[in-house]
Amino acid sequence: MSKLALYNAEFVSNEHVGGNIYLMKLVCAPLASSIKAGQFVHLQLPCASEHLLRRPFSVYRSDPQTGVLEILYAQIGEGTRLLAQLDARHVDTINMIGAIGNSWQDMHPVCERDRVLLVGAGLGSAPLYMWARYLHEHSIPCDAILAARNAEYLCTRLDYQRIVSSLTCTTDDGSFGIPGTCIPVVERLIKEAQDQGTPYTCISVCGPSIVMKLVSNLAHDFGIFCQVSLERSMACGIGACLSCTADTHCGKKRVCIDGPVFDASELVW
Repeated sequence: MSKLALYNAEFVSNEHVGGNIYLMKLVCAPLASSIKAGQFVHLQLPCASEHLLRRPFSVYRSDPQTGVLEILYAQIGEGTRLLAQLDARHVDTINMIGAIGNSWQDMHPVCERDRVLLVGAGLGSAPLYMWARYLHEHSIPCDAILAARNAEYLCTRLDYQRIVSSLTCTTDDGSFGIPGTCIPVVERLIKEAQDQGTPYTCISVCGPSIVMKLVSNLAHDFGIFCQVSLERSMACGIGACLSCTADTHCGKKRVCIDGPVFDASELVW
């Protein structure tokens, strides 16, 4: 895990990108140059004294050259409602702790023989995108499946399309791509890769728990390593409060610093 530090990041913009999803841009050069794919930051809501606890957010994209960090988030509760209302006219900086947790590459160091399948369901595409970029930069074949309730929520589709070997989209209502859930598509791609003689060596998943569980079961059945990124409500975000634990076969582990990326076979679903 990277060394934790406290930063005052420059607030740049906050853009509605589809459905209840927003893209926030911050400038924090030290963090943009050091954060790894899958790690997250813990934000303090500005101008919201009644909301004392920080909020954890994965980093969607970082640019070491410009120092820009992009955070893709969904407006769900009161905290994210306040966050969605922020704009550069009223906010100069946002205080945050980072980078927190382990990364996708910590859990699965890549090698030349790798072929990776990414499965991002809902906003699960956000923590996976930097991993997709990492694989692309290291010339590792990578296919991706993005699943959403409808076309409006596939707001990361074009970014993925530019860097992955192949992209398959599913929507619950059939408004874009393949109608229905992503699970049958995962199984089909696994079988096709095996038939082609280039089987997947790793499946990386983020999304609702049921999706991660079903994909990890498929990975187990086909003998493929599977890693998942868990989401939990967090109080401290640095491992002290034990409010974000996950059940594993070795006992409870803290999602904030033992994760958020876990070997799926370790988890008790």
